[in-house]
Amino acid sequence: MYINTNYRTVKSEDLNTHKTLYAGRLSDWMVESTFISVITMFKERDPNGKVVMMGVDKVRWLKSSALGDIIHIENSVAFLGNSRIILYSYVYKNNDRSNKIAEGFFTYVSVDDNERPRPHMIENNEPKTEEEKRVFEIASNL
Repeated sequence: MYINTNYRTVKSEDLNTHKTLYAGRLSDWMVESTFISVITMFKERDPNGKVVMMGVDKVRWLKSSALGDIIHIENSVAFLGNSRIILYSYVYKNNDRSNKIAEGFFTYVSVDDNERPRPHMIENNEPKTEEEKRVFEIASNL
């Protein structure tokens, strides 16, 4: 399963009125991070191909984050359709993967020059771990 991790530092301009990480800022980071992940993975296999974002599903904020926290946004392929690529974003803080603060699913579609769906060149891997199977089950029903 393809995994890519991006990092952010919580700065004062990222805080809400409660002095915790603003959910909108984290959402923006997750969208940017999944786009970087999918385009990096996609361009390795099809340098001339294009992908567009089609949806965001089941985003949940589970814990707050404070000024100075290091945010880890780990993205993995959750499901592959013919043209559809769904990434699962697992967000945790301060290098502690058990300290999950958010998660969500982000759908991208491979398109041709006319913006019509076309098959992607990414090979499908079967989920192996219980967590991968749980994520696959959710993503396959989106």
